[in-house]
Amino acid sequence: MIITGGINKIDRLPSPALGLLPAVHDATVTEFDATPVVENGQTTTPVLPAPEANSAILVTGTAASLPAFGSWPAQRVQPGRHIASDGRFWYRARRYRQTNSFYPEYFERSLYTFAFTPVSLPLRQRWSFLRDFDFRLFNNNTDAVWNVVWEVGDRSADEQPAPVGPNLLGYTWRTPLIDQQIHITDVVGRHRFEVGLYRDIGVDGEFWTGTVARYGKTVAAQADQLPSSDEFVLRVRLSSFDTENAVSDPRGFVAYYATFPEPDILK
Repeated sequence: MIITGGINKIDRLPSPALGLLPAVHDATVTEFDATPVVENGQTTTPVLPAPEANSAILVTGTAASLPAFGSWPAQRVQPGRHIASDGRFWYRARRYRQTNSFYPEYFERSLYTFAFTPVSLPLRQRWSFLRDFDFRLFNNNTDAVWNVVWEVGDRSADEQPAPVGPNLLGYTWRTPLIDQQIHITDVVGRHRFEVGLYRDIGVDGEFWTGTVARYGKTVAAQADQLPSSDEFVLRVRLSSFDTENAVSDPRGFVAYYATFPEPDILK
């Protein structure tokens, strides 16, 4: 749950409680074709297999329906996307890069997305963004982890059939500037991150530099983390949520709060 006034004291919790979901690791991915089959004039819709612990499936063909379970509502999953199961039910999942780990999409959150152009971020003008992130679990029977991710996406546009007007095709995401796992317990934990960007010009033309600060330590951003053009976005999101393996029915609430540090804290 997102909290807009701090998480040191919570008077009420949302109801009903959905619970928490684990990631699935070392799963062998199988394919499920959800395309309806017509035989003898009768249309049959393929049925998902029964949920199995530590399982992952790639849905192909057409979109598939995922049945409700407990307080979790029914879902639709589009073709080409993954679903995972902890043995209780199927839920939409996102694969982490080229690994065997699949994380529940219920806990994917985009917090901020900043758009930049040559006009909004001129040459030799520094831009920075600083935030404190507070995390805490409530009424929980497990600890959890969640990643804070800051990443640049180079913007692209359709160029055909020429001539075309202004448009947005999509983004090509660079290596994250920050991909920091946060260990969350029933005690509030605070985590400070900052990113700075600067566009300069040299003998070979324009180039980007940047800084990344975690917990007060600042390092230079690498070339594959920085924009490759002057039309891009910077996205801050939460990803890769997981709970303890030993807890078969993880429950509780997870809260996060993002804020600019108080002036006296910055001194």
